[in-house]
Amino acid sequence: MSIHATRAAVLGCAALLSVTTGAMSSPALAQGRSDPDQTATDYGRDPVDRYRDETGIVSLRTGLGFTADPDTFLLGFEGDYVFSDPFSTGVLVQLGVDDDLTMVSPVAYLRYRLDLGELSPSLERVEPYLQGGLGLTYWDVDHMGHFRNKDDTEFLMNFGFGVEYRLTNHISAGSHMLFNVIPNEIFDERFYFSWEVATLRYRF
Repeated sequence: MSIHATRAAVLGCAALLSVTTGAMSSPALAQGRSDPDQTATDYGRDPVDRYRDETGIVSLRTGLGFTADPDTFLLGFEGDYVFSDPFSTGVLVQLGVDDDLTMVSPVAYLRYRLDLGELSPSLERVEPYLQGGLGLTYWDVDHMGHFRNKDDTEFLMNFGFGVEYRLTNHISAGSHMLFNVIPNEIFDERFYFSWEVATLRYRF
């Protein structure tokens, strides 16, 4: 699959996720609201309590997207632990795959989540965040430039941001971008960009 086809497929999935999220977040559309005093629970949707302290919460997240320079199809897998709300830490593994390259980049990260609900109640379900991480990146190259059938592992540090929309207290959908820096370079590369276009998180 070419990277252009991959991106088109990923963006199509993201658009579908966006439409689905919008439908789920609108009880009026889904249920035909007639009583303004009815709550989200009345429509079978968990209310979101932005005031609760989430310290101690563990969550798992997965996502799909792409990397640029080099171009690969991207899968992301993450385990997150909120050690002091709004700060959390965890492990993220990025898996990038293309015809001639496989990338595996595990990192340990620190994340800070912003509370937009303090600005407006209408934004309480929207949760942007910033993060930075340190780890390793492993590349297995079949053919890239003048490199043939080689593999290597180097130190990696990354930083980035993302946003999630809280569907319920347990489930969020979102998007996540990272800027990945390889100080000692790997196969003549010192940097690559990764974007998990569509993500899904479950909190235990």
